[in-house]
Amino acid sequence: MDAFYRTLYLDFIFIYLQGQFTDEQVKISTSSKTYCRRVIYEIDDLKGCITLWHNHIIEEQITRSDKTLFYLHYRFNNLAQFTSLFHDFHYAFMNMFTSKNIHIGIVSQDGLSAAPFVQILQEVLKYEESPIVIEALDLNQALQEAKRYTALYLAPQLKEDYPSFLNMATPTYMISPLIYATHDSLSMLTEIKEKIRHQN
Repeated sequence: MDAFYRTLYLDFIFIYLQGQFTDEQVKISTSSKTYCRRVIYEIDDLKGCITLWHNHIIEEQITRSDKTLFYLHYRFNNLAQFTSLFHDFHYAFMNMFTSKNIHIGIVSQDGLSAAPFVQILQEVLKYEESPIVIEALDLNQALQEAKRYTALYLAPQLKEDYPSFLNMATPTYMISPLIYATHDSLSMLTEIKEKIRHQN
């Protein structure tokens, strides 16, 4: 494909990119400079950027808090190639956004006894840069706000309250007394991640 048609297609792609993500409440902005044009997608702290360079190179990048999570650049050859690679970018961007919203509740009678264990779990997740957010909840909070959570995990002391959660849409599990009493964060996080994989 000669340079004239490549440039023509890039004009079309620039317009096409501005019409993407319209249903997902993503903020879309553009910028044009001498050597390139950019289409930028932003939602919360996630930012996606597609740069169309004057020499027919296309760059796709996704960052969160200035950390690069996805980067690809390639020479534009044809629309089929671009469509395929943009589809991968779109999937990665939305997957990174939705994966950010994995909220897990650790439930104890008053919420206080779960707090030290939750603090340990949060520290581990911080070093993993995990999308999982874990909160300590009391029993009433868990029953009233269950819909906000991807899953709930009940402290062993709440075994008799477990049936109250069975009719809810939010999956609810009992925590093993051994894991809870010893604050075994590794086993707890392994179990949470496995359950998330099965839910998806």
